[in-house]
Amino acid sequence: MARSQNRGKTVNKADLVEIVGRVVSTRKEALSAVDAFLNSVQHALRSGDKVVLAGVGSFHVKMRKAKIGRNPKTGQTVPIPPRRAVRFKMSKDLFTNKALPSYNQDHVSEPNP
Repeated sequence: MARSQNRGKTVNKADLVEIVGRVVSTRKEALSAVDAFLNSVQHALRSGDKVVLAGVGSFHVKMRKAKIGRNPKTGQTVPIPPRRAVRFKMSKDLFTNKALPSYNQDHVSEPNP
């Protein structure tokens, strides 16, 4: 079985704005809401805080150790400095029935014109 057959659709920022736009009255409000959420997550992670989304999982920053790498073209060793990396830990409930209700377009009311 090909790898791509197991994967679902990738949801990007524009898709999130479209989904939120079905709940709020305008696309501009939806864009502002998605931007505010993403900015708050980014700010929290930059501050070293943990971001927990109930039923989904948590994001946290982990320091990666310094290590010695190798340039594949020349074979020369290259020092790689320590750095911060974002890690995601999935909630146990993400793929169970205890998780948040799955998104269904029928359950979202259309915005008022």
